[in-house]
Amino acid sequence: MRRLALLFAAMTVAVFAAVPALAVGGSAGSSHSSAGEESQAAADATAWFTSQRLAPNGAVDPNAYAAAAAQAASLPSVGGAWTERTNLAGGSRAA
Repeated sequence: MRRLALLFAAMTVAVFAAVPALAVGGSAGSSHSSAGEESQAAADATAWFTSQRLAPNGAVDPNAYAAAAAQAASLPSVGGAWTERTNLAGGSRAA
């Protein structure tokens, strides 16, 4: 246990020592050289993210939520006896 604590402490010191050293480099590691390139990169990333979720049609059907709610409502319910497996108040998970 003591070795684990020492290892964790050493790793923490190494990380916090490396962060300022990386910050000193400034934008030397950055591939952006003119104003607005960061904004364009963010816009490109957003467009890619959105296109992955809208494929293959390019748009979400406006009635999709209503159709999903109707389908969920038509699912059969399961009867039977249920028992509580926890003794926590309100169903919360206390630490």
